[in-house]
Amino acid sequence: MNKASGAIMILLLLFFSQQAFAQTWDWSYAYGRPGSQHAMQYIKAQNAEVVFEEPVYYWKPRIGAKQKGEKPGSIVYRFVWDKPVAKAHLYVSMPTFHWAYSKGHNKLFASKDAVHWIQLMDVPPPAFGKANSGLYDRDLPENLLGGTELWLKVELDAFGPKADLHPVYANTAQLNRFDKNSKTDCFKLSVNFMASDRPTIVAPKAEEQTTLPKGRVLD
Repeated sequence: MNKASGAIMILLLLFFSQQAFAQTWDWSYAYGRPGSQHAMQYIKAQNAEVVFEEPVYYWKPRIGAKQKGEKPGSIVYRFVWDKPVAKAHLYVSMPTFHWAYSKGHNKLFASKDAVHWIQLMDVPPPAFGKANSGLYDRDLPENLLGGTELWLKVELDAFGPKADLHPVYANTAQLNRFDKNSKTDCFKLSVNFMASDRPTIVAPKAEEQTTLPKGRVLD
């Protein structure tokens, strides 16, 4: 076998190996621009808003606070299926920034019942003038699987000397930062179910989303 044939063989083996290990999903949901109708269908928010700061869109607290944790913005996703979840992969970005007027601190929680919450990520304030990407791009842990519901709760905490004076000063805690020229989704959830049949997604009723869930965080 000459070098050219050997190189072609290696490329073919790599190609078929990647195809064999490529992940397929029973159900997937993704969006690009936050605040769009498609992006809002599973969301309930309190003290949080989507803003446009050329050239990007993002969620942030509607108003910040002088003290950490005083009144963080909250965005809750609720997904309901008719079959139990066997595997799920979540992609979401929650960057924090640190400027003279405020700094951000974000947290991501998940639950199967909106009662018992598991913290998936903590994105603390970065050093002054810096940013933390707050990227979560991995399979969800096993203790979130096996149910027919998945809740995600994002807390956006912007606090500092001017964070409560004007909405613009609360932009140091963000979710779903999305460039208007980008073709890349800023949120994606992919799920495999315990049964082979594809289920139908069940949208929560409006009256079921009037109050954000409360509960405790599991250790």
